Amino acid sequence: MSKEQIYKAFGRAVAIRRKQQGNMTQLELAQKTGLSRASIANIERGQQNVGLHHLYSIASALKVTAVSDLLPPLSIDREREEETRMKTSEILSETSKAGVEQLIHKALKQRTKQSSRR
Repeated sequence: MSKEQIYKAFGRAVAIRRKQQGNMTQLELAQKTGLSRASIANIERGQQNVGLHHLYSIASALKVTAVSDLLPPLSIDREREEETRMKTSEILSETSKAGVEQLIHKALKQRTKQSSRR
């Protein structure tokens, strides 16, 4: 997950939680955290880095039981995985690609035969 994606996901979580708190305004959240309303708006848009101490004050103001509730889950970067896969396939010659496809087809065929024997 890129830095930008992390901050955007965090910002969405803050905005959602803020609205769940009796439709709290950005100004009200700002006053509770010591940040400016503009900073809260930028955070919610994922356009402002958030210091750890601010993360805790935001979580506290939003009555979040665990700071991690505002953070996006750790996951495999699917975009990079796909990009790597694409680059790898571009490196292979057409003959190599055909060979790989044959191996996969053969393995799947064997697996199907083994499954039907059981």
